[in-house]
Amino acid sequence: MKITSGTRYVVDTNILVYGYDAKSPYHKETRRLLKNLVVQNIDAYVTMQNIVEFCNVLIRDYKLYSSSAIGYAEEIMLDFKIIIPKATTINRFFNLLRRNIKDRLYVYVFDIFLAATMLDNGITHIITANEKDFVGIKGISVYNPWKGLPHA
Repeated sequence: MKITSGTRYVVDTNILVYGYDAKSPYHKETRRLLKNLVVQNIDAYVTMQNIVEFCNVLIRDYKLYSSSAIGYAEEIMLDFKIIIPKATTINRFFNLLRRNIKDRLYVYVFDIFLAATMLDNGITHIITANEKDFVGIKGISVYNPWKGLPHA
């Protein structure tokens, strides 16, 4: 899959973290990818959940002060449109969770909720390095910019 104009994408938290983490083997390419999304006017979004997860990773794993994490998150919010769960998202989440529990032994509940938020907002494509988290979720297409590379 290739990123194309006219398609709406959610940028997953792991991509945002790679863009922040200068020590990541994907940092430079991720910065380029994120910049290209903006420059090429690609319809790219982050969810409120992505912003919260991003702040959590920066504070918990990178040991940043909350003020620094907020600053980085606010920069992201300037570049991307924000989507939020709707009143119907919780029911879609429960339905997706029921369906995916049957299909897999391991389910990351937060990714199921992210998928429900995306679908309720009419977005079916996600840019993520964690393809496995969205396997079997009907209606979600994954673009992994690092597929086939080491550490992906």
